[in-house]
Amino acid sequence: MRGVASDSVRRESDGTYVVGDDRVLSGASFGNSGAWIVCKATGAIQKLFSLALGHDVMWSTVITFGSPRHRVLVGLEPAEFAADEHLREAGGHIKLVPFHPGKFEFHPAFQRHRFDLPTGVRVAETTFVPRTGYDDPAVAYVIVDLHNAGRAETDLLIHAYTKLRGRTPPDLTGRYDPTLGAIVAHNASHAEWVRVVGCTLTPSSHQIVYHADEAYDPANIAPLDNTTSAQGNIVAALAVGVPLEAGESKQLAFILAFSERGEAAAREIYAGASDVKKALERTIAFYAELTSRSQVFTPDQTINDGALWAKANMARVVARYPQGLAFTNDPGSSSAVVCRDLAWFTIGCDYLDSALSREMLLRYARTQYADGLMPEYFNAVTGTPEDYGLNINDNTPLFVHACAHHYTITQDESFLNSTWPVIVRACDYILAQRDERGLVVCTATGEDVHGICGWRNIIPRYTVNGAVTEVNAECYGALAQAAELARIQARRLPAHRAGFERDAERYAKAARELRDAINKRLLNPNNGMYVLNIGLDGDVHSDVTGDEVFPVLFDVAPRAVAYRIVRRLADPDFQTEAGLRTVSRLSPDYMPYRDVGLIGGVWPGLSFWYARAAARIYPDAMAQNLKQSYAQYLRDPKIFNTVPGQFSEWFDGESLINRGMRLSPWEPPRFLWAAITGACGLSVDGSAGGGSYRVAPLMPSGWTWLGVRRLALADREIAYFVVRSRGKFSYFAIGPIEADGQIEIYDEDVSDMVDVQSNDLVALAFKRGSEVMLCLGSTSTGAHAFPLSLHRVLDANRRYRVSIFDPARAAWVESEAAPGRLLRDIALRIDAQSYALVRFDGSWQAGG
Repeated sequence: MRGVASDSVRRESDGTYVVGDDRVLSGASFGNSGAWIVCKATGAIQKLFSLALGHDVMWSTVITFGSPRHRVLVGLEPAEFAADEHLREAGGHIKLVPFHPGKFEFHPAFQRHRFDLPTGVRVAETTFVPRTGYDDPAVAYVIVDLHNAGRAETDLLIHAYTKLRGRTPPDLTGRYDPTLGAIVAHNASHAEWVRVVGCTLTPSSHQIVYHADEAYDPANIAPLDNTTSAQGNIVAALAVGVPLEAGESKQLAFILAFSERGEAAAREIYAGASDVKKALERTIAFYAELTSRSQVFTPDQTINDGALWAKANMARVVARYPQGLAFTNDPGSSSAVVCRDLAWFTIGCDYLDSALSREMLLRYARTQYADGLMPEYFNAVTGTPEDYGLNINDNTPLFVHACAHHYTITQDESFLNSTWPVIVRACDYILAQRDERGLVVCTATGEDVHGICGWRNIIPRYTVNGAVTEVNAECYGALAQAAELARIQARRLPAHRAGFERDAERYAKAARELRDAINKRLLNPNNGMYVLNIGLDGDVHSDVTGDEVFPVLFDVAPRAVAYRIVRRLADPDFQTEAGLRTVSRLSPDYMPYRDVGLIGGVWPGLSFWYARAAARIYPDAMAQNLKQSYAQYLRDPKIFNTVPGQFSEWFDGESLINRGMRLSPWEPPRFLWAAITGACGLSVDGSAGGGSYRVAPLMPSGWTWLGVRRLALADREIAYFVVRSRGKFSYFAIGPIEADGQIEIYDEDVSDMVDVQSNDLVALAFKRGSEVMLCLGSTSTGAHAFPLSLHRVLDANRRYRVSIFDPARAAWVESEAAPGRLLRDIALRIDAQSYALVRFDGSWQAGG
C-alpha cells in the first residue's frame, strides 16, 4: 500500500520516495569509503570525488540512447546532402529522448530513474556506489535495465560519456583496453591517479574526445571511431549496441573506478566491481540492516520516515579516510572533520552504530592540544589541525559531552579509560578560561571563524566573543558530566578512588559555580531570557536568537526560564513551515537569504535542538518542529531545491528554498537523537554501572501511542510500546526499563514475524512463553480495519484465549478462544492515529 508524503512526492511501503523527473532540481548523493557522487536532475552523475585525494577526479557521466535504424530528414537539396560528410556518415544514429516525463525513485541505497523511449523501450537507470561497510573502494555504477514493450524488434545504441579530469591537472592520457572492455586513463603529472571507465557488455566502439557535443546532438550522430589520441582535458566515450526483440529485457551497467595508487590497483578495483547484481544486493542489504536499528514509531508517519532516512543519510557520509573513520563537514567538497559536528553526530550515532562513534571519537581525541583545547577541525587526508586562533569555543565542551554520552549508552569501560585523560585536560582547560566573574571567556577579536565563539561561526563580518551564553552553557554541561564520570571511575577503580573523588568534587563545584554565574551575569532581567553574549568591550548583546536553546538543552536554565524560552521560540516570528529561524523575522538584523542563513534562515539542526529542548516543556512544539523540518525535504523538490529523503543544510527564511548542501552530514543525527530521547522519552543513566533505562514518553496532545524497536544500549537491545489512556501510561517492553505506570516485560521481540499489509500500520509483537502481545499503531488520519497475518507468530495447534484492550473504556475485554490456525489472519479496526492491543494467551486451555 502506498502512502502520500506530499503533493508531489509519493512514499512507497519500503520508505522509497517517488517523484516525477520534471519536479526535481538535483539527483541524490551517495558515498562510501572511496568515493562520493552527486547526481543531476537529468539522472546523470555530476561528479566523482575521491576521498583519498580530497577533490573531484571525474566530472559528469552522461548516458544517451540512440536508434541506428533511423535518420532525420533535414530538407537539403541533393547536392547539399552529398556534400555533407556528417549526414552521409555510415552508422550514424539519432538520439532518442523521452516524449513524456519519467520518474525518480529515491531509495536509501540507490537512485532509480525510469522513463520510456519513443521506440517503446522502457528504461530504468539505477545509480549507486557500493556500500557494504566502511572499506569499499572508489566505484560508481549506473545499471541500465531495458525492456522492449513495443510490438517490433528494435536496436539501441547506448553511449556513455565521462569527463575524466575532475579538478586534477588537464594533462590526461588514455587508451582502450580490450581485455577490460574499458578506457584506462591517468594524469601525466600524477601517473598513479588512474581511472577506469567500462561496461559489463563489450563496447561496440570507443573514443577519447575533447568535447562530447554528440551527447546532446539530437540527430544523425556519427559513430565513435576507436581513436584515443586526444590528451589533456578529455572525455571517455563508449558505445554499446543492444538489439531487443519484442517483449525482451536486457541489462547492462557502466562502471566508474578510480585509484590513487596506480594502474594495477585501479584495474583490481574495476575487476572486483564486475558482479553488479551482487554489489547492488549487498548495498541494499547494508542499508536495510542499518536502518532496521533504533526504529522509531509514532502516530506521525513523517516523523517515522525522518528517523529512518536520518540513519540512511548518516551511513552515506561516513568513510574511512586516510586519517581513519570520519565524516567531513561538506562531503564531496571538503576534507575537514569538524569537532562540533563530530560531537553531535556521535550523540545520534550511538543509537545506530556505537562502534563507529567509538572509533571516530578516539581518532579525534588524538588531535587535542597539550593544553587541553580541542581544535576546530583536522584534515581527513593530511591530519593537519586548525583552531582559527580561538582560545575557546564550543568544540572543547562538546567533545566532553560526546564522550560522556557514548559511555552512558555503551557502558564501554575501555573507552572511558582511554578518553578520561582527554576529558580531564579539556575540563581543566575550560576552567582556565574563566574570568573574575566566573564565566568562560573567548578572547578572539577577529570576524567570522576567527571571532565567533559558537556554532554560527561562519557569518561574514560578524563577531561573537567574550562571555557567550551558548558556550558557557556547554561548558557547564561538560563539567557536570565530567564530575559524574569521575564518580563512576571512583567506584570502578578503588585503587585510585581518592583521586577520582577529588576530581568529582572539583568539577561538580566548578559546574555549580559556572551555572550560578550564567544565571547571574547572562540572564537578561528585561525579558527573563539570556543575552547572546557580553563582548570583550563590555557591550551586552541582548539579541534573542535560536541560540537560546542551549541553556535549556544543558540544564542551565531554571524551569521558569526554560519555559519562557521554549514559548518565545514557538512564536510566529521564529517559526516557519520548515522549522525554526535562527533569528526573529522582526529583528532589524533579519536577513533570510544571506550570511549562510545564520541571521534569519532556517537551519533544520536548530529545529531539532529546539525540539529536544521543548520536549519536556511543550511536547506539541517538539512534534511540530520534528515533523515540519523533515517534511520540508518532501515538499515540491523543484520549488524548494531538495532531494526527497536527504537532509539538506539550510532554507531561506522567507521562500524556504534550500540554499545549502543537499545532504548535510550534521542534521540527520540530531533528528534521530531528538526523536529517541525527546519524542520517545528515553533516558539512560550510566552512573550506577550497567545502565538504567527510564522511559518517560513526551507525547504531544494528539498522540496516544509510540514505540521503539532494536534500540541498542550497552550489550542488549530494548524495545517498547507505550499507550496512553485516560491520562495513564501502559508499557509493553523487551529489556529492563523503568517508567511511571504499568509495565509488562516480555522475553522476545517477534515483530519481524508479523506480516503487515498496510503502510499505515505499525506492528510490534512481544512474546513470553506461549503468550503473544500484539501492539498496533495507526499512522492513518482516518479509521480503518487493518488486515494482518500472524502465521509465523501463532502456533497453529495451540489454543489461545484472546483479549483486546478497549482504549475508550481503558479496559481489557475478553474475546474468543480458538486454535492458532483460526487466528492467523485477522483484521482490527483502529481509529485515526490510535492503537490496538491484543493478547494471545496460549497457556490457557478450556477446563484447565
